[in-house]
Amino acid sequence: MPVHLGLDAVLAGLGVGLVVGITGSGGGALLTPILILFLGVNAKTAVSSDLVATLVMRPVAGAVHLRRHTVRWPLVGWLAAGSVPAAFLAGWGSHVLISASAAKTVLSPAIGVALLLSGGVAIARRVQRGRRQAAGAAAEPSSAVGVRPLPTLVVGVVGGAIVGITSVGSGTLMLVAMGILYPALGPAELVGTDLIQAVPLVGAAALGHLVGGGFHLSLTTSVVVGGVPGALIGALGSRYVPDRPLGAVVAAVIFGSGCALIGWVPGSIVGGVALAFLAIALYRTRERQAQPAPAPTGAGAVSGRGG
Repeated sequence: MPVHLGLDAVLAGLGVGLVVGITGSGGGALLTPILILFLGVNAKTAVSSDLVATLVMRPVAGAVHLRRHTVRWPLVGWLAAGSVPAAFLAGWGSHVLISASAAKTVLSPAIGVALLLSGGVAIARRVQRGRRQAAGAAAEPSSAVGVRPLPTLVVGVVGGAIVGITSVGSGTLMLVAMGILYPALGPAELVGTDLIQAVPLVGAAALGHLVGGGFHLSLTTSVVVGGVPGALIGALGSRYVPDRPLGAVVAAVIFGSGCALIGWVPGSIVGGVALAFLAIALYRTRERQAQPAPAPTGAGAVSGRGG
């Protein structure tokens, strides 16, 4: 079967790959709505192609985090124990039970709801993180963070099922859930752990769709051609890019895409603009926190020198 590369799909993969490499999130939550809303791809094809492409992109970004030793392997194990079987069964079941003709009325709204949840919880996570930093909360050493097996397993099962059906959530919903369960983990460890645990998760979901008969070779290849170098460049440059404002903008785009997929166009515009303004506010807060405190002046300063 001849493979035809589409420039629009290559560029979409490149942009999404950059975001995945920098923030560790936004893979399916960005690529699937782009394929559906802008490239006119059927929702079933978009989900299956996105999963296969993401399976190739995430290890590229994850390899950089492996070299930086920011992966918590016990968490990866417990998450995968729940997510892998759930993702496979959900992916296979959704592809078998939902016909191509019903994808627009059934699957697209389901993806929209998942995007709304992903965008909302992503911005909430960043607001909470900003408050913790502003309050000067001390980070617990990562070696002291104990694993919570049962809640972690449940997160894996629920996240795996959502990803298997919609391709959304491996880098947003599950990342936020891990942040809630393990608040002492730093951003780099959360992102690194999430990127690695998403590899078997997305692989199982993609396999479920492939077994069910869903795959578009040319579309997936085009996305991979752009996504792999994008993920590598993003991961290598992640330490030089302020992830908080970028992550907030990504959350705004995800939220707006979710509104568009459920047919709420005003919500996509208003919600996207509101979250974009919040991204600017987060960036300004970060800049203020980075500025050194002004030197004491006046009587207090004089008396301090005299003492």
